[in-house]
Amino acid sequence: MTDSGDSGSAVTRAFFRLFVVLASYAVAWRFAGLLDVHPDVSALYVPAGLTVTFAALFGWRYLAVIWAAIVVARMQTVPFTGADSIDFLGALRQTLIYGAAGLYLRKNALRADFRWSLGQARRFVGIAFVASLSSAAITLRIPPFDTIPPERVDAVFFSFWGGDFAGVMLTVPTVLIARQLWQAYFEQGDEFVLKREELGAKARSVALVLALAVTLSGFVAWLPVLMSSSMRLGVLVLIPVLLAGLRHGVVTGFAVAITSGCALLLAGAYEGVDARSVLDLQLFLVMASAIALIAGGAHDDMKHEWKRANFDALTGLPNRHMLQDRLDHELRKARRSGEGLAVLYLDLDGFKEVNDTHGHGLGDGLLREVARRLKASVRDSDTVGRLAGDEFLVILPAQHEQSAVEAVTRKILKSLNQPLAVDSQSVRISTSIGVAFWPDDGASAPELIARADHAMYAAKAQGRNRYALAKSSPSGA
Repeated sequence: MTDSGDSGSAVTRAFFRLFVVLASYAVAWRFAGLLDVHPDVSALYVPAGLTVTFAALFGWRYLAVIWAAIVVARMQTVPFTGADSIDFLGALRQTLIYGAAGLYLRKNALRADFRWSLGQARRFVGIAFVASLSSAAITLRIPPFDTIPPERVDAVFFSFWGGDFAGVMLTVPTVLIARQLWQAYFEQGDEFVLKREELGAKARSVALVLALAVTLSGFVAWLPVLMSSSMRLGVLVLIPVLLAGLRHGVVTGFAVAITSGCALLLAGAYEGVDARSVLDLQLFLVMASAIALIAGGAHDDMKHEWKRANFDALTGLPNRHMLQDRLDHELRKARRSGEGLAVLYLDLDGFKEVNDTHGHGLGDGLLREVARRLKASVRDSDTVGRLAGDEFLVILPAQHEQSAVEAVTRKILKSLNQPLAVDSQSVRISTSIGVAFWPDDGASAPELIARADHAMYAAKAQGRNRYALAKSSPSGA
């Protein structure tokens, strides 16, 4: 039954991919036709980007499907009068060149930890440049472009190259970013959703940059009409793209680049794209995409390194270094306000036996589930972190009553004492907790952590699955 179910799922997935490929090229070919600046030459050739994307996502086995989809898409606008009316060579050229570029990107694009780092952005821009330049050069050697008059060769070559380059630069990151966001949402669930305050602050900042981008795009797009000026003033559009990338990262930077590009394209389509200025428009699209990726990649690299230095890679919780900073910060607040503060030191009971019996893979999953339950047991203003191994620390600021702290501690004990579902297995585990209070049990972060640690060992000595206060005897769950 399992083999038959897996086989049916694979067939369904294959048919879905086939439909997506065929439908995408059909729509993209129609869109490209709206922006033609020469016969069969578009100002923005999205199908080139689709070929790179599908080869990167689906692999070499889909190259034949991609080639067939390109052929079928082109037959929408070319009347069929026989086999010689079908552009087999053009479709083959696009499949081989952009398919090879996609296969080169595939090994990184499918990695679970893939992100648009500065190195990835530079590599992608280089690949897109070489592939589009090679495609444009080869195109002039095959029908129908091998018969164009010599005086039009340069214009057609640069239009072809610019359209393909812009198509790759806009399409590939758009799909890969959308894929990452989709996976993050469904795999991380609530963890992916930002806190309301953070989301609101970020949304306002992003909205401001998007408004600036749209305003500048409209201004630049209408200048040629109002003042008979050159489209080269479109460089102004790159300012909000750069700001968004440096301030918010790749996702926001690229959203601003897409917004600016769409505004310019719509304006160009409304006015009628001038073949003499089409290369300017294409290069603006390319530069906006490249700046978004490079500036955003630099921002995300710095953020990634900061997270690596301050957060635990396995659970995503603050690590020992960040916990020390958070506790110092909360202690400064407590001294100013006079409010209490408590520190909980947790150590899982029997975690080594779980690792030895079920393996480290399940042990890692268990630690992630423990982290999730700990965060669900405390307030948003509280801090949960992982010190090392199976040891965790919880900081409870602004706690006036010892009874309230003990209630939270009992809630944690109860939560972790329930069966944990890890990798389709049910695992039972308990924890021992030591509790220290400021200022009674220590005036500094190291003192509080040490007193809570000693109390935790006292709880273990009394039979585990319980908590102990730094100045009292252990209490059970």
